[in-house]
Amino acid sequence: MGEELDRMMWLRRWSYTFLVLFIVAIAVIIGLLIFMNTGDYYGTNKDFNNIVAQGEVESKTIELDEFSKLYFFSQVNQNQRTLFTNAIPNLKIVDSLEYKVEITSNADILDKIDIFAKEEGICVSFKDEHYNSILNTRKSYRGLYVDASKFDITVYAPVSYLVSDAEFNLDFEAPNVQTLVVAVNGEISKGRIYDVNSDAVGIFLSGKSDLAISGESKEYTELLVKHNSKLDVSELKMRVISETTASQLFALSSIKYADRVKYSFDNIGFIITVAMILGSVLLFVGFVVFRILFLKQKKEIDQYIEQVETEGKFLQIP
Repeated sequence: MGEELDRMMWLRRWSYTFLVLFIVAIAVIIGLLIFMNTGDYYGTNKDFNNIVAQGEVESKTIELDEFSKLYFFSQVNQNQRTLFTNAIPNLKIVDSLEYKVEITSNADILDKIDIFAKEEGICVSFKDEHYNSILNTRKSYRGLYVDASKFDITVYAPVSYLVSDAEFNLDFEAPNVQTLVVAVNGEISKGRIYDVNSDAVGIFLSGKSDLAISGESKEYTELLVKHNSKLDVSELKMRVISETTASQLFALSSIKYADRVKYSFDNIGFIITVAMILGSVLLFVGFVVFRILFLKQKKEIDQYIEQVETEGKFLQIP
């Protein structure tokens, strides 16, 4: 009887141990998800300046000199982080020699827009005085939240080089150029690049981007998708490909080709995610198994005790 009691207590201890470890694992996962969904890009940085649009929606056209590069709210270029908390920009690029920009947004937003030439290209940003300085242990930059009810921008130019750190939608009519490069360190929520006709193409995506490309890359193609991005090149003719997919925790990046899909299964982010989820499941299974064994052992002991008590009472009857 003593061995059975010891075994029951041992099973109970292990069931509680697995339960505690499972709760800790779930708490870690929830904590990571909360951490990943807070910060600058989720409108929670109180040090950012904030522009809240109040004017009526109007349009504005700006004539420009020739350019082929577009820095669209580029933090790398201006050290300014511009994040949209309401309507995100709808960026349309038209292959044209008109060299102009049309913007449709709230009137007070249009007054604060800054478009200027730099390095054979143009920078689209807000005027410098609207940004607050942000300091942390890693780097310093200038930040601005923009709350606009509408933000549509059409760029007329043979743009061959697009860089952005913003979240936006993209409709890009590619020009006939030797090299086409799109580097997005923000996020393309929904986008397409079409009529591609270049010798070399480089596409670099981050965030939760979703982009489709069609046309032809004659000599060389380099593709990089990370975090939780989806790139569809099933309608892009390619000769030489350099491809890289990388995922953040609890996400999965992919590149879709005409005959296959490349996922980031071999990336450390995906491996850690699977390990954390699988580990949590195993901990819960361990708790269930030990709990069932404990209850089974307890039931057997209770039945034995009940039987002993019954037989004891029977023997005591005169």
